[in-house]
Amino acid sequence: MEKPRENPPPLPERVLIQLGIPDSGWVNDRPTISDQTAREIEERLADKMTRAEVNDLMPILRRGFSSAVEMAQVHDRLQKEIEVQASVTGRKKRPPKKLGVILRDYIRGLRSVLSEAEHGKRRIRWPDFLRDIEQIEVLDRLVTSALEEKLSFGITDPLRTSPERAADLMAEVLEDVEYSIDAGIRTGPSEPALNHLALVFVHAYRAVTGHNPGRTWNDYSETETGFGLEVCRVLAGELYRLLLEAEARAKPADMTKPYRNAIQSLKDQGEPQA
Repeated sequence: MEKPRENPPPLPERVLIQLGIPDSGWVNDRPTISDQTAREIEERLADKMTRAEVNDLMPILRRGFSSAVEMAQVHDRLQKEIEVQASVTGRKKRPPKKLGVILRDYIRGLRSVLSEAEHGKRRIRWPDFLRDIEQIEVLDRLVTSALEEKLSFGITDPLRTSPERAADLMAEVLEDVEYSIDAGIRTGPSEPALNHLALVFVHAYRAVTGHNPGRTWNDYSETETGFGLEVCRVLAGELYRLLLEAEARAKPADMTKPYRNAIQSLKDQGEPQA
């Protein structure tokens, strides 16, 4: 794949998932932490934070939890879409699980259609092509944003308001978006929702207390422990319990790695401001 002239920033899995979350302004309309789980979290924090600090922390955790649930739902929905596409097209290769890989492969298919049309091998009905983009909200947002930037933000929502201009730029935009996604794909398993939960907790704890939460190693059990990790595990358990009604999922993945990575992200930012 040829690099675009101006390399756009990479788009990791967590950013892509967030783009699929609908714009919902009312927290009460979104999935939230149950009262029982909130009490469990508060009990684990009782000897680490003041009551006032816990009161400041919980609303942040509730908002972050809502986004994490929606991230998981977006991922599951897109995974189902790609599995349906695979069955329709007779694809034998197992569909990818990572959203980044799913979107990258989908964009490559769209670019192939444009290339065939350019060489006279097929005809494109532009409304149908747009519909293929619009049906995946993450891709719709990425393409819309890239188009608006290339049009110097002179046209809002060009896919709908100026389809002719969008068509002229579509090949270039899809190349840029594919490059950004490809650059953001990481090897190994990816659980954006769990990573988000851990990041929300450690950043909220630091913002409220002015200190970084730590990590604790238990020599006897040879496992990581500590109040921060335990809170993240409670949040992950609540997330999976909420999704169990609609999705048949295995038990929650351990939060050790997401929590460790979140702690590292704080260290990379330096010491908190006094």
